Amino acid sequence: MLNCSWGGSGYSTTLRRAFAYTYKMNRVAVCAMDDHEYNGEPHYPAAYGQGIVAVGATDHNDERPFWSNYGSWIDVVAPGVSIYSCWTSGTPPYLPLSGTSMATPHVTGLAGLLKSYNSSLYNDDIEQIIRISADDKGAPGWDDSTGTGRINARKALDLLRAPNKL
Repeated sequence: MLNCSWGGSGYSTTLRRAFAYTYKMNRVAVCAMDDHEYNGEPHYPAAYGQGIVAVGATDHNDERPFWSNYGSWIDVVAPGVSIYSCWTSGTPPYLPLSGTSMATPHVTGLAGLLKSYNSSLYNDDIEQIIRISADDKGAPGWDDSTGTGRINARKALDLLRAPNKL
């Protein structure tokens, strides 16, 4: 699993090739949609498409915060507001932070949980399970603000249990 809570520059052929190789090696790449000034504009690596799970953020009401990027490449959303995160300076060594970089590790963790539950899953299986098990938020069905919805680990694991066992 790759957790990519970084980016913001333009399209890079070299970086796209690296993610294509990651996909070919059956790894799941989970990328933050980004925040603030990118609203509605492609953000890389999240916007590379195939082989990428693009993640936006939700608040405590399961709504997209104004700063969470959106667009046609979003897959799912996860909690990303006031998430306690490691902080290298100051006391205490953690702070409640907000951003798609706080949401992305939730999805990466779910991908790892699915793979640990069934080690024979392919990256495409994991990505699809994450998408179809999400709780729909926003407009019905897929939308460019929340993708297929907020991730739901229980529903994702239930898809791997009988009678749905892969």
